[in-house]
Amino acid sequence: MTRRDIIIFLFKWKLTILVIPPLVLGAVAGLAYLLPQSYQARASVLVERNRAPVMRSNFAPVLDLVEVLTSESELVRSRTVMSGVVDQLQPHLRPKKDSSLKRTVAQVQHSLAELGLIDEVPPRERWVAMLQKQVEPKALTNSSVINITYSDEDPQWAAKIVNAVTKGYIQHHLKVYAQGGSSEVFRQQVESSERTVSQLRRQMAEYKRASSTSAVAERQKSLVQALASTTSERASAQNELADLLTRFTPDYPKAQLLRGKIARLSGSMDQMAQHVERLEETQARVDELRTAIEAEGATLKEYRQRYDQAKVDETADVRLINVRVVDYADVPGQPRLSRLLLILLSLPTGLLLALGIAMLREYFDRRVLSPGAAERILGLPELGSVPLLRRRGRG
Repeated sequence: MTRRDIIIFLFKWKLTILVIPPLVLGAVAGLAYLLPQSYQARASVLVERNRAPVMRSNFAPVLDLVEVLTSESELVRSRTVMSGVVDQLQPHLRPKKDSSLKRTVAQVQHSLAELGLIDEVPPRERWVAMLQKQVEPKALTNSSVINITYSDEDPQWAAKIVNAVTKGYIQHHLKVYAQGGSSEVFRQQVESSERTVSQLRRQMAEYKRASSTSAVAERQKSLVQALASTTSERASAQNELADLLTRFTPDYPKAQLLRGKIARLSGSMDQMAQHVERLEETQARVDELRTAIEAEGATLKEYRQRYDQAKVDETADVRLINVRVVDYADVPGQPRLSRLLLILLSLPTGLLLALGIAMLREYFDRRVLSPGAAERILGLPELGSVPLLRRRGRG
């Protein structure tokens, strides 16, 4: 686009460019005087990342600063904090500054509610939801400070609400991170573990009595020795029987006696083997109960240590937290944006809006205003033109 095209564009849409900025200026000036001015109050809190949230909680050094500040900002904006602020200050009961604009908005909302298009929310709930949206906890860049801001048409109320939010946030922080009552949980676990240990010991004693497990190792050793001796004796008898059968018939009397002896020895060996197996099962059950008692005893010891530590923690001062109030909010002495600043900002805003509208109209303008445009559209050379003649009168 050449300079000539720009000049043509400005002269073509000069009415739009000259009319819209004054209209925007007038609208902003009127709204600046009609609408109440907004006053912003601010409080600051410091979140120490290298300390536990409260003295009773454990310190987690792996947490990133951004994660810590984001979590604390969500606590500030939580419904619990805002509900406490509304119940404490009751802003929905304060006197309202009446104006025609507010009355019009209220009438429109009431009409929409009667038609069922919107739900009519109680004033308290409306204030809770509004504070959750308008109270802004913002973490400063490269710092551990969170600024809590709120804007209101009444500077006194702006400061009251910010300070109430700050105090409510500190109290909610304590409730979230405090671990009061944990010693009672560990006490119940200690009692449960003690009952389990007593029950296992009782089972072991009853099993020993029922199974006659006294001197199990000695009995098992003597049975193994007897079993080995019997096995050797049976082997000797079998060898002797085999030697006799090479010289005599099977019905030889001594051979029959040896077969009877071998049968008796085999029966004794089976009985001793079964007895040894029962003793091994008894010993295995005793060892299993003993292992369970030792494991539960170790668990009981750990629970007792945790119970003692929890009792010590509960005696600590829970008010020692990692959040400190840097500044409470003061009553703002001047509005957030002055009327003069709004009016001055409306000048470039109106000019940009006018240029945007002019460019949009230029984009959709399909009128032929020059011979050159006609040549480009029709693809025919210009031979001549007839000027537009306007009649000066009727008839």
